Amino acid sequence: IPSSSSHALIGGLLGAGAIHGGIKVWQWSGIEKTLIALVGSPVLGFIGGVLLITIVSWLSFRMRPTTGKHVFRVLQLFSASFMAFSHGSNDAQKTMGILSLAL
Repeated sequence: IPSSSSHALIGGLLGAGAIHGGIKVWQWSGIEKTLIALVGSPVLGFIGGVLLITIVSWLSFRMRPTTGKHVFRVLQLFSASFMAFSHGSNDAQKTMGILSLAL
């Protein structure tokens, strides 16, 4: 079963709020926005991925193999750096959120 720390954090906060004051303390408008983002972001990511792979495939179709190898080697460095930066910035926000709630 895939797990997400974002889903676990949101579920934990909702559960703690329900135990402390019942579900009447939930801000339904905020929960609705959060659920839309949790469901919508993978869908948008999939659509963006399909568009990106279509564009890259179309652009690289006529490249010579040696040129394509060099171009994709450079692009892989940028994509790996961007992925590492994005992952780190996302985790830092969640950690700070948990720490500030604990205080």
